[in-house]
Amino acid sequence: MKIECLTVVFVDIEGYTSKTNDQSRGANERLLGRFAALVKPLVRAFNGRIVKGMGDAYLVVFKSPTDALLCAMAVQDLLAERSPQLPKHERFRLRFAASAGEVRVEHNDVFGEAVNIASRIEALASGGEIYFSEAVYLMMNRSEVPFLDAGRHKLKGIHEQVRLYRIPKLSEVGAYKLAPPVEAKDGSAEPELLPFGGLALKRVHSRVTEGSVAKDGSFYLLGALAEVHYTSGSKSALLARRSWPHKILAPFYYLSLFAMGVAAIPFHGGTYRGLYSRFRKGLRLFKGSRSYRFKVITNMLLLTFVLGGTAVGWRQYVLAKQAEQQAETLKILVQQKEKAAAQARAREVAVQKALNKEKKKFHFPW
Repeated sequence: MKIECLTVVFVDIEGYTSKTNDQSRGANERLLGRFAALVKPLVRAFNGRIVKGMGDAYLVVFKSPTDALLCAMAVQDLLAERSPQLPKHERFRLRFAASAGEVRVEHNDVFGEAVNIASRIEALASGGEIYFSEAVYLMMNRSEVPFLDAGRHKLKGIHEQVRLYRIPKLSEVGAYKLAPPVEAKDGSAEPELLPFGGLALKRVHSRVTEGSVAKDGSFYLLGALAEVHYTSGSKSALLARRSWPHKILAPFYYLSLFAMGVAAIPFHGGTYRGLYSRFRKGLRLFKGSRSYRFKVITNMLLLTFVLGGTAVGWRQYVLAKQAEQQAETLKILVQQKEKAAAQARAREVAVQKALNKEKKKFHFPW
């Protein structure tokens, strides 16, 4: 048993029970698959750990309360960004509840009052909302996460009333004071229509892609890679807890699983779905926005000139190299010809000397 101070987060699908009554098993499996693909990569990106899944819910722990709330904001924004691409009957909303404190860690599970408080707060939250306790409020960096006081509440099983806070949506406050408005993707100054302004999601995109345009495809790749790393590490950690022969095998087992997972990432379906959705979104912007169309055409022309100039310069470089090689070859041939001529002259001189010597032998004075 180990005692740690962690931030505990519950995330679940609002109205999941009523949804399952009207869904087939295949539709329910797709719903849970989309839920997992949405939450898991972001949890990894914010250095969190999924303790366990409970059907439509996940119990997640973070060492940083600020990262926990930023992760919740990023998940809500990413869900809002992707929901318009889905049919109405397949859309869903998530709710988050967080608390912080000392917890017992036993057999990859967590127990303690922070877990109980977070589970009770979850019942108060509605779809699309993020609630957290006063413990999280006191520990988090308040210059990075917006917040509103939600008052004191009596929670089931908790003797004292608990003061709760929530993260306000951008539509409630108009603008956050934490950062300037996020520029829209068509180049205008209007903020993106995301519930929490895309603040946390923008951080994830910058971490994952380092400023790249293809956010979704790279994002799926990072999620798959993080999942491989987490699974490989957890399995090798189980070996490391056993006897010494298993401890020796644990690093090799981890490396083999990690290599197999990395080799399978290019075949991850989410990568290509993300790139395809990004392409469709860019195509819609190209058709509907004149400024975006002007930017794309200008960048393409600039890229064409750069690539054309690079190709011409490379061609000139290749031709110059070929001319240098031909000149070097010609120089070698001339040197060989001069050497052969010198050798021929030397042979003529030697023959002439031999003839003169023979003449002297047969010379008669009379």
